[in-house]
Amino acid sequence: MRYITEPTSSSSFQSLILYTIYEQTVKNLPAITNWILSQLRQKPTTGETATLTGKEPRAQITYERQSNEGDKRGKTDQRTESIINYVCSLPEVKSLLYCGVEYVPNFNDRIRISDDVWFKLEDYQRMVDNMRSPMETIKFTLSTYNNDIKHLHQFVDIMVVS
Repeated sequence: MRYITEPTSSSSFQSLILYTIYEQTVKNLPAITNWILSQLRQKPTTGETATLTGKEPRAQITYERQSNEGDKRGKTDQRTESIINYVCSLPEVKSLLYCGVEYVPNFNDRIRISDDVWFKLEDYQRMVDNMRSPMETIKFTLSTYNNDIKHLHQFVDIMVVS
């Protein structure tokens, strides 16, 4: 009966440790919650907009394509076409513009399109002149925040092959 009615020094010590752990957990719960949420926010899924306020890209490539409607039916740049087609096919993209021949992105947010590859539409213009066919200019940037320029080249090479 001694074990039931009389506490031993070992069980008192265990109770003290458990109480201390409980007390520290309750006291630091807001900090622990904030840390967990910050870790979850650091890994957005494909298509999410960037929350990289103030962070500069480690590397970036800016693409610019100028063409008129006749060019689109003939010779095209595989890199820009592949990237534009891929971005336009993402389910998270909220707005596209159909310009008579193809879809082009129609949003200004920077979005993650692959593992540490971010897309941002810099400019899109379509100029119509009565004497000539419409002229189109699209300019966009691919950037990476944690890798070097080779990471972007590899991503583009995969887009061109697919």
